[in-house]
Amino acid sequence: MQGAMFGLNRSTTSDDIVRATLDGIACRVYEVVTAMTQDAGTPPPHLKVDGGPAGNAYLMQMIADLLDFEVRVSASVEATAIGIANLAGVSALGTSFDALAENWKAEKVYIPNMKKEEREKILERWKKAVEAVKKFHE
Repeated sequence: MQGAMFGLNRSTTSDDIVRATLDGIACRVYEVVTAMTQDAGTPPPHLKVDGGPAGNAYLMQMIADLLDFEVRVSASVEATAIGIANLAGVSALGTSFDALAENWKAEKVYIPNMKKEEREKILERWKKAVEAVKKFHE
C-alpha cells in the first residue's frame, strides 16, 4: 500500500494531517460503495456502520456527504460481533435477513448536506491524488 499527502507546508498542523487522513478514508469508502453499487445495479438507501471509526462524527458526516445518502451508526458498540452471530443464526437456524434487520438500531444518523459542486471538487482532487501516487510508484 502506498500513500502520500499533498500540500504540506510550514503552517500544516497535526489537526490538518488528521483531517486529511479522515478525508482519505471517506474517499476510499466512497470508491468501495460506488463499486458495490455498480455491481449490484442499484444504490443502497443508506449505509449502516459500526466499529471504532463510526465514533468519529467528522468522518461519518464526510462519508454521508460524499455518498449523498444517510449514514446510520449502530447503537451497539458490539455490532460486528452481533453481526457475526446473526450470520451464524441465518446459516444454522434459517433466520431471515429481514428479521435480523429489524433488530438493528441506529444511535446516530448523518444526513448529507454538501453541495454537489463541493462533492465533485473533493472527488476530483482525490482522483488526481490517487493517479499521482500511482505514477510515483511505477
